[in-house]
Amino acid sequence: MIKDDILDLAIAIPRRFYQHEKAMYMEEVSKRFEKLGYKAMVQPENPKGKKIHNVIFGDITKAKVVILSHYDTPVKSYKPKYRYYPFSPSKNLKQERISLLIQLLIGLFMTAIGLLLGMHGFKQHGWLKWVDLIVAAILIIVGIWFFQSHGNKANMTKNSASVALMLDLAKSFKKDVAFVLLDQQADGYRGLAYFGSQYGSNHKEQIWIQLDCVAYGSTIVFAHDQANDHLVKSMMDTMQLSNGYDKSYSHEYASALGLNTHTNMVCISVGDIQDHEFYVPYTKTKNDVHIHIDQLIDLSHRLETAISTLIKQ
Repeated sequence: MIKDDILDLAIAIPRRFYQHEKAMYMEEVSKRFEKLGYKAMVQPENPKGKKIHNVIFGDITKAKVVILSHYDTPVKSYKPKYRYYPFSPSKNLKQERISLLIQLLIGLFMTAIGLLLGMHGFKQHGWLKWVDLIVAAILIIVGIWFFQSHGNKANMTKNSASVALMLDLAKSFKKDVAFVLLDQQADGYRGLAYFGSQYGSNHKEQIWIQLDCVAYGSTIVFAHDQANDHLVKSMMDTMQLSNGYDKSYSHEYASALGLNTHTNMVCISVGDIQDHEFYVPYTKTKNDVHIHIDQLIDLSHRLETAISTLIKQ
């Protein structure tokens, strides 16, 4: 059940930012896939030395459909009311710059206050001196902490719910489907790009379905290259979603989003639309704990039907 996987994985290991957190999470996920009959294979190390640990469950060479989702989690954002725009890199970049500026200003402020208090403490005598110096040291340490990147602690939307959805789908397919958990993907497209560099040009008849943020929102978007209009229309007709939204992009823009990593590829995201712009709320903040569990279960059932239809074609 999706609920069980969310309780056991998303809540027990909510952050997968540091390597030991990723390893712990992947160990638990691997156990569940292996119980379903899927063997795990770690994609060979990147020859350029970048540590990207993509994990493949199932036979990627024989699969007719490949389901992809990242399992790593993003950095914490300091921007109030942060919104993630899955298909608008420029908007995400603008928000990241604002968040970084806020983070640096907080760090500089805390460090400066600590230094001033420390200088004042050296002029004091007795216990007042030590109080000032201890408080100054704490402020400086906190300021330095803000100069570093830290993983967000709550990550239901990005991307724990997607992994739970993958596990639920895996229970319905014993062959013809492979599942890929991508690393270094939460704050970029490195995991997908690396996976595509080895498998993207092979088995062109395969269909790749990427899951990115499926926990919460009123609209289910199917984003894709315009060359896959027919594929997506067929999937949406099969799934019969009342809140489905077909988002077709030009070849150039789809390439920038990584949607051309494979010839037949679609990315499914759940979020909201405001002012004609699709966004996902709560990601990269402490509020990323929301989930529409009934909608996620319904999406799993409908996606299962669509995948079964694709396999038979």
